[in-house]
Amino acid sequence: MTPGSIPFRIRLGVTGHRVLAAPERTARSIRSILESRIGELFDRPLAPERRTAVLAFTVLTPLAEGADRLVAKEALKRPGTEIEVALPLAREDYVRDFGTRASIEEFEALCRKARHVYALRTEPLPAAAPDDARAEEERKRAYEDVGRHVVDRSDVLIAVWDGRPSRGRGGTAEIVAYARKKKRPLIIVSSEKPEHVILEKGSGLSGRGL
Repeated sequence: MTPGSIPFRIRLGVTGHRVLAAPERTARSIRSILESRIGELFDRPLAPERRTAVLAFTVLTPLAEGADRLVAKEALKRPGTEIEVALPLAREDYVRDFGTRASIEEFEALCRKARHVYALRTEPLPAAAPDDARAEEERKRAYEDVGRHVVDRSDVLIAVWDGRPSRGRGGTAEIVAYARKKKRPLIIVSSEKPEHVILEKGSGLSGRGL
């Protein structure tokens, strides 16, 4: 941001795959998007010197492994960035989805940097056997709910996606389809070829105040 400027804050939602084929290349694409591509989504052209100089970001994310955390970490490198964490489940249930102790520690460290952390579902999941289909369906519904919540509360959705149909309820493809239905401005980064970036303006960002 330029000295003395009042930041124009944009809420960026995140969805994407947990396993990324090329995380370092994906990170470079995310940096490029934050530095120079967001201005393309406004409903009127911005002067080049204003495209990023006065933009600040709030990232809304569930902080799942993979894309969620990568976008949050890259955004936090920019001055003025805030993150808000929307959990699909009560915290003790959610962290059971993380494969290693290091993953849990990374999640907790990012939560400590967040402006706000909240869970859409606060009551714990009922105890169930690992192969309980009902418990698994309840979990998937929670992920679908949080994905839609992220879209509803964001100005722009960043999706790190392979472009294929969803492999389960609440998957990235479903959340992208929901964002399109809502005409939410959308930035799609290919999870397989991260240099391939598609911008869909949807209803556009309002440039009032810039």
